[in-house]
Amino acid sequence: MLAVDYAYPRLRAWLSEVKDLGYSAVIRYYDNGEKMLLAEEAQEILAEGLQIFTVFETWGGAGAFEPSGDAYFTSTMASRDATKAVEAANAAGQPYGHPFEINPATGLLDGQSVIFFAVDYNCADPNVLTEYFNTVYSILHPAGYIMGVYGSYRVTVFAGRHWPGAPARWQTYAWSGGLIDAGAHIYQYSNGEVVAGSLVDLNIVDIQGWGMDYITREEFQRHLEDDNNTANAIKAVLAEMANDDRADDAKLDDLLQKLRGV
Repeated sequence: MLAVDYAYPRLRAWLSEVKDLGYSAVIRYYDNGEKMLLAEEAQEILAEGLQIFTVFETWGGAGAFEPSGDAYFTSTMASRDATKAVEAANAAGQPYGHPFEINPATGLLDGQSVIFFAVDYNCADPNVLTEYFNTVYSILHPAGYIMGVYGSYRVTVFAGRHWPGAPARWQTYAWSGGLIDAGAHIYQYSNGEVVAGSLVDLNIVDIQGWGMDYITREEFQRHLEDDNNTANAIKAVLAEMANDDRADDAKLDDLLQKLRGV
């Protein structure tokens, strides 16, 4: 499906026109100021039948008031950004607890709980970003959100190979030398285009966004408890079998039998 991304809120009449032009989703920002997606705007977007994706970004690469480029991506900045992103997502009403899995109803990966974090510059060595994204994951995951990465081909491919905690990838054509990450879930193919009289960036999306299903905080907590109980049960069974001298096949059969009762 087609999506537009833009930094600041738009009138509802504009959203309606965008939908009529064939776009199915919008991508909006969480940040520290005027770009922030708020609950009222989110409800207007959803009321027009558009899906929502979100991205956290406090700067566009210029870095006038903050460290720029590689210097921005520290654990300290990650802790600040991830905490603000969770607060913003909760306030806006973004669904949480949706695993990044195929939704049988749509046949698409469920991206409703994904928050992308932007690497909006020509990063030559994505490994310098690893500490930042490790810290973001440590805050997002317990809160029920999925970490996504926005960046160039080099960044998204690196994320796919080295950051399992960031399963969602949004590639921009910028700084990509014409290369396309086949594993990217959103591809930004043009910037600064005019749609319905306003400047936007254009994207192709192959995951479903916020606006399909919802999950309550209570439901998420139950899922989290179930996951923890299952993980603890598996650890207990494996520990019990550590001193088992039987053949591997026999131990595996026993393990499967025990786990079916979890």
